[in-house]
Amino acid sequence: MTATSAFRLNPWPDGEDWDKFVAGSPQGTVFCSSAFLDALGCTVDRWIFGKLQGPSVAVAILHNRGIPVPVSTLPAMYIGPMMAAGVDTLPAHRRHRLIPELMEALLEALSQSYPLLDLSFHPRFPDLRGVQWFNHHRPEQGRIALDLKYTARIDVKSAGAFPDYLRAIRQNRQQDHLKALNCGYVVEASTDAGILDRLHDLTFARQGIDRPQAIRDLIRPITEAALRQGFGELLVTRSPSGEPVSASLFLFDRRDAYYLFGATDPVHRKDGVGTLTMLEGIRRSMVRGLTGFDMVGANSPQRGDFKTSFNAEIVPYFTGHWQAPSGSTPPSHDGGSGNAS
Repeated sequence: MTATSAFRLNPWPDGEDWDKFVAGSPQGTVFCSSAFLDALGCTVDRWIFGKLQGPSVAVAILHNRGIPVPVSTLPAMYIGPMMAAGVDTLPAHRRHRLIPELMEALLEALSQSYPLLDLSFHPRFPDLRGVQWFNHHRPEQGRIALDLKYTARIDVKSAGAFPDYLRAIRQNRQQDHLKALNCGYVVEASTDAGILDRLHDLTFARQGIDRPQAIRDLIRPITEAALRQGFGELLVTRSPSGEPVSASLFLFDRRDAYYLFGATDPVHRKDGVGTLTMLEGIRRSMVRGLTGFDMVGANSPQRGDFKTSFNAEIVPYFTGHWQAPSGSTPPSHDGGSGNAS
């Protein structure tokens, strides 16, 4: 299939509510909200694609002065195509014809405007066959490489009361939690993004690796935007003397909470303070009445084991990457909303 006159790729219309679409889409998350996108410090083109009347798909494409910004380089997840509300309830015979047709045509249209596409598909994305079929009959134009990834997710809605949930997690996490409490550590909400930034730097230094540049550049802007605009909470664990020893940023939308950044002072690491901070974030997601708690990735052995120790289920999702063949030059684009973030 190819993009035809039956489908149109249009910049997000003036006056339309992007965030309302995101909130209603089964694939919409805080990462596609205007507030989060604006915190990334790049230009965001917002597109709507579909027929004039009927179901549609929206997508945000990020770039800096025309140079694409791959989602995979950012501290973010699920910035990718989002189906309109209601598509997931269509009869199967309609849904599984419509979605591949829409996706193949969408990717063809986007490839005419961007030299690179880097997308993160939400686990709830129902049908990726259209992504696989993109340029199927024109492989010289480049196919999309789909990469299988994993995150870890807690179904907090079904976990019961927090004490019940606590008894269900791995025993060493229960012991860490009790140890931290017995040592007098206390978790509180904070508005000081510098605490998280400093502890995050210490954590990477302990591991002997440099922090990715995107995290260095964005950890404070994202944290400050989340606190200022109400889509996140910074929790800080303090020692009995008041010293900040652990910090985590949790984001949330109307469905789920997300563990985006976390860091612990190496001196206090063995006192279970990281576990205490995480569990308080999970407890607060229960109080908020959210459905799930997303650990935001579980793709390395040590981090993956830490996250699943909180009784989180492994959930697969895909990222997709396409780059224009060498020598080809897609035409320049006017952009979508063109919001300079």
